[in-house]
Amino acid sequence: MNYLKNIFLFLTLIFVVQSQAQTCRQFFSMRNLNQVKQVRVMTLNPRDLFLKEASLSDKITSEMIKPELEIQKIVELIRKSDSDVIILQETDLGSLQHLAENQLQGKWKAHLVKGNDERHIGFLVKSDLPLEVTVETHSTTLWKVSRLFARDVPALILKRKGEDRPALIVLGVHAHSNGGYNNRNFAELKKAEVDATAQIVRKFKNQYGEDIPLLLGGDFNTKVRPDGELAPIFKELKESFDVLNLPFSRRITHYFMGAEGARILRQIDAIFTSPSLATYIKQAFVYPYSHAQNRNLLPTDTPPEFIPNNPSDHYAVVVDISTERIFPEAYRLGTKYE
Repeated sequence: MNYLKNIFLFLTLIFVVQSQAQTCRQFFSMRNLNQVKQVRVMTLNPRDLFLKEASLSDKITSEMIKPELEIQKIVELIRKSDSDVIILQETDLGSLQHLAENQLQGKWKAHLVKGNDERHIGFLVKSDLPLEVTVETHSTTLWKVSRLFARDVPALILKRKGEDRPALIVLGVHAHSNGGYNNRNFAELKKAEVDATAQIVRKFKNQYGEDIPLLLGGDFNTKVRPDGELAPIFKELKESFDVLNLPFSRRITHYFMGAEGARILRQIDAIFTSPSLATYIKQAFVYPYSHAQNRNLLPTDTPPEFIPNNPSDHYAVVVDISTERIFPEAYRLGTKYE
């Protein structure tokens, strides 16, 4: 009797293991490119996305560890946005990997190369996106006698299997903020940083052609407008909100309370696209935070008393782009690629 019972338990265990393995295969199974009709890209500065159980740097202080409730809100935002590629500022490799493998249950994979500051720029890429991923750093770019970028301008390079030319390049930005500099030195540094970022874009255009599908997204720490400090970038790329002629009220990405309770509303986060991609933008928008009673509020609709409940002082920017320009054969003909 015990012999038959043991056989039954053994067969049951095999069935459970096989079922779990099948579930994992389904969860991580790659899409065919003909199924990817658009790519959703999001950028967010989540403000110190450091997890106490995962941060690897000894420079991460206890004050920089993100509260669990704020982490949950960031996770909720990522899940709901369902973006294919996410640019995240102010994180580190250990935290990003832990977030991807645990809170996000492996639906995204973490990609990060260390930059010049403990607050790095990282990427999350959908695990089922059928493209090969590499990250190229520009952190060693020099200005005078020191490294120029506050963090880096890393390039996430997405290629189809067996091809040398990228299907898509996504550059991440977290520019200098005016801390510890006098106005003259900061203006000079900021100009050099923007010029170098534009030169990186130009480098990829020269290498792969003017029509290379390329995005540049992140926290620019300055007002996003063509007549301002970012003018050299505007000469190379198209800002997604500009392409769609969105009003300022729908572009605000940074909200904080100034002196005497004044609301400070700015757009300092953005996603730029190469001109060849601009006409394929399907939509671009600021992603709202959820509040009580599941109210999804944009900055202009958010009462001041709600601001402390946001997980960051920044809002995410999301852009949906048709893949007709990125992999046209698969989009038009339904060709299946590995």
